[in-house]
Amino acid sequence: MKDEYDIIIIGAGPAGLSCAIELSKKSAMTVLLLEKKSEIGPKICAGGLTLKIKDLGLSLEIADQLFSSIQVYAADKMIMNIINDASPFIGTIDRGRLGQFLLGQVSDKVTVVKGCAASQIGKDFIVAGGKKIKYKYLVGADGSASLVRSFLGLKNRKFLISVLYSIPKEYKNLELYFDAQLFGSGYGLVFPHLGHTFVGCCQDARFPRKIELLESLKQWLERRKINVDGIKPESWIINFDYRGFDFGNIFLVGDAGGFASGFTGEGIYFGLVSGREVARKIIDPKYNCEEILEILRIKHYHEITLNLTSFLVRMTGPFSNFLYKFLLSFGKNKWVSRKLIKYYIM
Repeated sequence: MKDEYDIIIIGAGPAGLSCAIELSKKSAMTVLLLEKKSEIGPKICAGGLTLKIKDLGLSLEIADQLFSSIQVYAADKMIMNIINDASPFIGTIDRGRLGQFLLGQVSDKVTVVKGCAASQIGKDFIVAGGKKIKYKYLVGADGSASLVRSFLGLKNRKFLISVLYSIPKEYKNLELYFDAQLFGSGYGLVFPHLGHTFVGCCQDARFPRKIELLESLKQWLERRKINVDGIKPESWIINFDYRGFDFGNIFLVGDAGGFASGFTGEGIYFGLVSGREVARKIIDPKYNCEEILEILRIKHYHEITLNLTSFLVRMTGPFSNFLYKFLLSFGKNKWVSRKLIKYYIM
């Protein structure tokens, strides 16, 4: 590493890699991409992938599996099957494969350093690997527990808690389970990949819980007769507390910027878009980041749904699962199903 770069990107997840790709294509500025892990890509993640990635020029061939339907349950009873008759509309992706695919598109003009974490952030420098490195622009792509976000004084007030098991069995269908008694306004999930399936749950951390989320998940798995004996669960947070991305010469992208959906937990597509848009903003300060404005519109719509769902679940208490069954039953209508795909997935 040199002592100074025009741009330093901290974090080589989808957002950081997307930023580096765009900069390497359209800028002659010197770029350092810093990743604290020894390998770029692998991460515990359900890996939901919407087909919006096609708009970013990414091939669907990188997906593990593609699905033309989502089975949706309320309290273990399948209420609707969201179907797109034309073609698959959602898939799953291995984060390791995605990371390596994106890394392959980063030009060798970008200095990529793995196994080196930033330990300190300043207005025009970082400290990494015990070395002080100056920058003109800094991009925080370092996830929900972002050091760059912390330096900017932004606390995470809104985040999801996720817990996953990876079981060595390839399920056929992608499934979502709504059970207010176990997951509140959140959901359980079954996301098949190649050779294994992620089963787990996701919940708004602000929602009051009668029992711990892991215990709720275990109860649900027992009811579903899914055996996870000997498998260690992994948990992480998804930050959806967006409070800006442009802070002068410092930018936040992906989960560091709170770009994930508070309702679905989707972060890959939003990370890819925000990383690319910030690169364009650095290259041309007059660029107005219209694609970021669009994903913020989608995020806003998702958070309205999350807040409304949380309110209704609290208000109906023990009858909330009956409410879920009633509301989800509208999804049996093909017109409603198409709208759900349009506003929440595609």
